[in-house]
Amino acid sequence: MSNPSLLCVPYRFKTSTLYSQIPDSGLGDFTVTRSASNAATRVNAQGFIETVADNVPRLDYPLGGITAGCPALLVEPAATNGIRNNSMVGAVAGSPGTLPTGGGWSNSLIGLTQTIVGFGTENGIAYIDIRFSGTATSTNSAELRYESTTQIVASSGQTWSHSVYLKKIAEPNPPNNYQLNIYERDGGGGYVANGASTIVPTTTIQRFSQTRTLSGATTARVQPGLFFGLTNLQNYDFTIRIGYPQMEQSSVATSVIPTTTAAITRGAETISKTGVSSLIGQTEGTIYAEVVFSRVNSNTVIALGSTNDRIQIFFDSSTGIYALIRVGGVNADYNATIPTIPATGGVYKIALAYKANDYCWAVNGVTYNPSTASRGVPANMSAVYLGASVFSTGQLNDRIRAVALYPTRLTNAQLQSLTQ
Repeated sequence: MSNPSLLCVPYRFKTSTLYSQIPDSGLGDFTVTRSASNAATRVNAQGFIETVADNVPRLDYPLGGITAGCPALLVEPAATNGIRNNSMVGAVAGSPGTLPTGGGWSNSLIGLTQTIVGFGTENGIAYIDIRFSGTATSTNSAELRYESTTQIVASSGQTWSHSVYLKKIAEPNPPNNYQLNIYERDGGGGYVANGASTIVPTTTIQRFSQTRTLSGATTARVQPGLFFGLTNLQNYDFTIRIGYPQMEQSSVATSVIPTTTAAITRGAETISKTGVSSLIGQTEGTIYAEVVFSRVNSNTVIALGSTNDRIQIFFDSSTGIYALIRVGGVNADYNATIPTIPATGGVYKIALAYKANDYCWAVNGVTYNPSTASRGVPANMSAVYLGASVFSTGQLNDRIRAVALYPTRLTNAQLQSLTQ
């Protein structure tokens, strides 16, 4: 097997630069851009959530720290957390105490008493502990809402995701259930529709999420909240830890965007290298990527080339993995119809070998769809994009553990070996 001309296992970096291992001259070092006022976060080597400065690559430890695995390069599109204060600023302990200020935190208790037990951080997650106790006055759901009815602008047909970290602190008399909820409201805050999703918090802090496509004809706002199912005249006593709630227009919950007084947008990441035609096989080659796939979405893993001449590898949650091969402005798609990617995700090792009329896929040690169909090779490819298209769009919205380029078309047996 020939040696790679470019190899990047994300590990060493500085502001605006992600270093490659090959070549060691620095020719393969990637430029990183991501703005928006330090709104990006990662899970660090200790397993804690931390904020990352603008234009610094996010080496994320998705399994919870260095003892649980190696870092991976997190690449996400722009996203806005519409909740103005998810960092618990202004909370005051007491009975009832004061909910976080600077936003629209409120509750509906139907007979229960609220007690702010405390607040702080756990694993870098800003949280508030709230005790709910007393006798329910109706069979319904008590609610905690972390934004007002009129703050987050939305419209029918959009898809929104609501996420929050939760942990059971104590529950001598627990609620009937816990649910995440997304309200659809009109421009004045009036009720239009809602959807709730039952969850099961544990004594370990963990993130829960729900996604809803808005359907109300008059929907103009969204409002997220946490439900506690109650039965009339029953006694309840439970304390729940609530951390970093987030509400974003997205089909998946992205990384935490901390806020204190206003909605905040995390900028999209672009991780690219131009002027590297010598590292890209121009008439034949092999592209390798190792990806941590944890979110059901359809976006770019790696792209080579330019607008009219490029190879771009995508994940697709329904059809597997596919490549957009564009030669002289003409598309020639090429699919690897692997088994459906499970919602639980996993690590995928992908290789695409290319040569005029001679392409082949390999995924996790299995070859797919060897092809001798009439399919050319894009000309003059001189740029590499990690986790995004050549237009710096279509971000992967997930994590890359390694990428490599080979200047030759590896054999099918070599592809199989490389991806095992």
